[in-house]
Amino acid sequence: MTTPIRRTGRVVVLALSVSTFAGCGDANLRQLSVGMTRDSVLKILALGSAGTDSTPNVYREERYLNAGKMITMLLYTNTGKEEGVDSVPERELSPVVLLNDTLTGWGWAYHDSVARANNIVIKPREK
Repeated sequence: MTTPIRRTGRVVVLALSVSTFAGCGDANLRQLSVGMTRDSVLKILALGSAGTDSTPNVYREERYLNAGKMITMLLYTNTGKEEGVDSVPERELSPVVLLNDTLTGWGWAYHDSVARANNIVIKPREK
């Protein structure tokens, strides 16, 4: 059984700081802000995509039910590549994390902190 997301002031501030810097290289990620709805996040992530699926630029979506709350990890790539069709190394994806369909942060450091806090086993990434 997993534990709920821990929200201490220091961890949240650190995670948000890391998330902000993690998104600096991508115009879509720079438009995200904590508290956005899932629909708004998906619209922003889809910008510039020619994809026709329901979640363009989302390579993979992982959902976890934890203590009655849904944790969603969207693995984003601005290349439009799709899992099962194209191969993209984990390290080239940008995770975007939602709690109950509300954006809580993004970037690998934030993703990993949420996974650790909730005992979620994550796919290994090459360094």
